[in-house]
Amino acid sequence: MVGMDEKVFRKRCARLIQLVQREGMAVDFGDVAACLVEGSDRASVYVVSQRGRIMGYASWAEGQPLPFENEWLAEQHLSDEISEALLKVGAVSSGPEAERLVGHASMIVPIIGAGQRVGSILFIYHGGRSSPEDELLGEVAAAIVGMVIANAQDLEEEDEAEERQRARAAIRSLSYSERVAMQRILDQLNGDEGMLVASRVADEARITRSVIVNALRKLSSANVIESRSLGMKGTYLRILNRRIRQELERERSPFARTAEMARRRA
Repeated sequence: MVGMDEKVFRKRCARLIQLVQREGMAVDFGDVAACLVEGSDRASVYVVSQRGRIMGYASWAEGQPLPFENEWLAEQHLSDEISEALLKVGAVSSGPEAERLVGHASMIVPIIGAGQRVGSILFIYHGGRSSPEDELLGEVAAAIVGMVIANAQDLEEEDEAEERQRARAAIRSLSYSERVAMQRILDQLNGDEGMLVASRVADEARITRSVIVNALRKLSSANVIESRSLGMKGTYLRILNRRIRQELERERSPFARTAEMARRRA
């Protein structure tokens, strides 16, 4: 790259690589921003999500945030206008083009994770200007951040799939009557926790109280709900697996759903 000081770049890049080697996928984006700031020409650096949330921030040692930066930092979010402008940038942008989009001397580096735009790295220069080292190091950092975000998304999807499988396995352990009982219970539960009176639910569903007790015991053993008897007050119930409602709803027949909706309106 023309004008790049290779020795300076290697030194700055080494710090970033050491950070990633030490922290791995748990790397803090604020630390990534700090690596980019070190050696820059009076810059503050923001690692922002696709929607403009500030995920990491660092500024040069003697720097004071500009007025618009103070607003960003207070909200921990870029303005909607700037957030939308960043997403229009498909490659590293600096100089007049970036300044026109941001309204100040800056450099924009897109972050790509798993083939999708997941954020941006934004340099704001306080009287300084971007350098070839900033540009190349910003691209390296963007690749690292993109991999970390993509990995986190994959883990979240895996967790959701595992949670769904646990909910389905728990429901398969219930008899038909026990499933009906749990559907009735969750229909009456406001939110993810509350009190229920088993005898009342049994009367409404025309089932025995023992069916409800067995259903609660099975789902508690599967660790998808927490159930605790409080004597005359009733039974305390808390949902531990958020997928249990959705999976029980899938089991409900269309007729039963229609009847329940009619009962609620009545």
